[in-house]
Amino acid sequence: EKWKMRQFLKPQFLVGTNRLNSIGDRLTLDENNRFQGVDGDNEQRQNSAGIPGFRSDLTGTKKYLLSTQTQFYSPWEVLGFRLNPYVNFTAGVLGEEGVNVGKSRLYTAFGLGFIIRNDYLVFSSFQLSFSYYPSIPGQGDHIFDTNSFETEDFGFQNFELGKPRPVWFN
Repeated sequence: EKWKMRQFLKPQFLVGTNRLNSIGDRLTLDENNRFQGVDGDNEQRQNSAGIPGFRSDLTGTKKYLLSTQTQFYSPWEVLGFRLNPYVNFTAGVLGEEGVNVGKSRLYTAFGLGFIIRNDYLVFSSFQLSFSYYPSIPGQGDHIFDTNSFETEDFGFQNFELGKPRPVWFN
């Protein structure tokens, strides 16, 4: 048997015009969007366009992100468990309306981890990951974190029907 590999690439661009200067109408590189919801809903929603594990006060009106992941699949299994390593890289930049985004600072995250999979268990997979951030404004430089990246971000889109819900504004 042989090792198998998949390469994922996920570019994301969000550009706003005439955005209000309020926290609810600004973009961030954070993994979680700060807008807490409507009608008293205090659950923080996930923002799919952010750097995993990144938490900062930076805001802007346009955002450019590029995420890549290389996923390896092991040919071996021990007691039904497979250990599948992966590496990832995410880079993002925030810009302001009317300003060339090329003048903005680039923020990055590097990660590596393992997906441990066993199809015979109720929870068929879990992961262990390590991330490195060269710089996060307000947090510091050379930051290491564990389990800040989830590989589901690169899975296939879900086309299931569900109950109606608000469409969140980015």
